[in-house]
Amino acid sequence: MCEIPAAPNGMPVAWKGHHYGRDGESIGALNIGEIEQIRNQKTTTDWSAQIIPEATLDDLLPEAIEAAREKFLQKNPHFIKEAENWDQRKFLNKAKICIRDKITNTAILLLGKPESVHFLSPATATISWILKDSDGIEKDYEHFECPLIINTRKVYSKIRNLKYRYLPDSTLFPEEVEQFDPYIIREGLNNCIAHQDYTLGGKINVIEKEDGHLIFSNLGEFIPQSVEKVVESDAPEARYRNPFLCTAMVNLKMIDVIGSGKRKDFEEILLEKLPDVLDLEQKRHKVKNNLQTLKNRGFILPEGKVWKKSRNS
Repeated sequence: MCEIPAAPNGMPVAWKGHHYGRDGESIGALNIGEIEQIRNQKTTTDWSAQIIPEATLDDLLPEAIEAAREKFLQKNPHFIKEAENWDQRKFLNKAKICIRDKITNTAILLLGKPESVHFLSPATATISWILKDSDGIEKDYEHFECPLIINTRKVYSKIRNLKYRYLPDSTLFPEEVEQFDPYIIREGLNNCIAHQDYTLGGKINVIEKEDGHLIFSNLGEFIPQSVEKVVESDAPEARYRNPFLCTAMVNLKMIDVIGSGKRKDFEEILLEKLPDVLDLEQKRHKVKNNLQTLKNRGFILPEGKVWKKSRNS
């Protein structure tokens, strides 16, 4: 008697190169969609919430804890009076960085001393900033590790956000605009931290190109499946890869959990290009129509995690 066991999570059962599954009372071959559905199954383990038994408060950087406390109280001003009586342990529990006084992967990642990064192994807490010329040749680079609540600012300071001057219609007075909106840089970098798959042991890359491109990359499957779905959706994602880390970063004002960040990125870029004769509501309506029109006409196409210009554009 031959018995086919239940498939391990994320791994379809194969026999002699073919994948099989139950079809009612029978056993049948899996189609491509069914195989991918099994492969896309996720475990319920949250890496960011895992406790590190050997780690203590001494493995966290005091300056990082103070920076986190400041951001937490800005986000939650109703705790200002009560927080005067909180010690470090109480604060870290309240901010959902630690669990019952125990140090988590999230705590080391955001607040840990540089020498404490070994607790995360084989995961890393590295962000690499790389400057490339127009030919793609590296000209400069620097690596940053935990505490990321402080070192993300250092990454930002490495990015050369040049100012451009232009003359609006009907005026002789130039206006200055930055090459990159600081909000978009912040969202891109912090979302890479929040949604990285740390079990893969990779790092986050920030690649700055002298021709005016800024590329953020991290490791992990893109949960929403496509950028098109993210931009067009009016609802936040139903699940996140690192829910404990995401919650902590929301509490520290590092990310926005309602899911509007990526959509706002596109809106802010396009809003800046519209003439000032339109009011804000007219501009937002035009942005929505422009995105839909560009996609329908094939001028922009979703490719991985970014929008790409079509060859016809």
